Amino acid sequence: MPKIYFLTESFFSKYYQRVFGWKQIKKKGFTISVINSSKLTYNKYFRFFKNKIFKNKEIILNKNNFEDVFDRIKKEDYLISLLKPNDFNSEIFAFLERKRKNYSIIDTNPGIIPPRDIIQNLKKLSISPLETFKQLKQRIYSSSIKINPNLIFFTGSKLFERWKKYEKVSKLIHIPSPDYDQYVEEKRKRNLKTFQKNYAVFIGGSFYHPDIKFYRNSLIIQKKPSFSQYYSPVKKFLKNFEIKTGMKIIISSHPKLDFKSKEYGNFEHVKGKTMELVKDCSLCLTFNSTAISFAVLFKKPIIFLSNNFFIPPVKKSIENIAKYFDKTPLLTNDNTINLQRIKKEMKINSKKYTKYKKEYLSMNNSYKTSYEILVDQFR
Repeated sequence: MPKIYFLTESFFSKYYQRVFGWKQIKKKGFTISVINSSKLTYNKYFRFFKNKIFKNKEIILNKNNFEDVFDRIKKEDYLISLLKPNDFNSEIFAFLERKRKNYSIIDTNPGIIPPRDIIQNLKKLSISPLETFKQLKQRIYSSSIKINPNLIFFTGSKLFERWKKYEKVSKLIHIPSPDYDQYVEEKRKRNLKTFQKNYAVFIGGSFYHPDIKFYRNSLIIQKKPSFSQYYSPVKKFLKNFEIKTGMKIIISSHPKLDFKSKEYGNFEHVKGKTMELVKDCSLCLTFNSTAISFAVLFKKPIIFLSNNFFIPPVKKSIENIAKYFDKTPLLTNDNTINLQRIKKEMKINSKKYTKYKKEYLSMNNSYKTSYEILVDQFR
């Protein structure tokens, strides 16, 4: 049976193994290996996670072993890149193209991409004009990298817009998002009936989130909130919310995190059960989590929260996602709970939910999971 190689710059934790359906893929007889490019493409990340990467027996790519690593992949094997071409990994794609290697790309990024911030770009230009032009040059270069993957797996109509220019050289295959995969699995169990219980689930972010810790440097120095500034406002807000509304608060902890204690105080914390919590809740509270997908799929109201201490890009991200649903974030720094505002925010815009589902989750209401579609292509 052929082997599947995943090319990534992230440590392939158990969370990612579940997201990409390793258990189901292995049941079909495939063996799986990981080629990790972070030593080459994101050295800061590699230095932090190298012990886990070594323990996971991932193949570590560096400048000197391209030939050796990619020669391990036999003709009957499959190379799936989670990397998308950019100036950090351009050497890898140039090598794959030069050697005419067979590979495919998976793009399941479910996030709403904010519009270009002209003011921020002007600030960058004034602070460091040379570096700004260098970044612009890199961006133009990234978009000009020539690739010819065999297959491009993408999620939602927004990503189709990104990849449709490759239709002449690659086969484009729509797959549902990882959250929609869970929804499909739940649907098969005939377990979609919801029981609206009197609790609100807060889909929590984290001060320790690796995506924030290893965010690539910005030209504008951002003052990040302290531990207390990050957690204290939201803990007070959630406590007041619980008292004023009579709804119990349950914290859905982020699945990527190893943080053991209760980050948000004395509320009930549950990890790895976001879909189950959302399915039966009365309301979802969140900053900018992509797990709002479950609220959309189970038709639950969403209230977006923000914090004055968050760095501008994070606040902008929250505002942008809220705007998509015709909402405005509530500030957790404000301890007053406006019940009329809460009642207004509880209303669901069905058209927006349908649009979000098509654009970011599954544009064809897939009855198969992403990993089933992937395996079908590799048989």
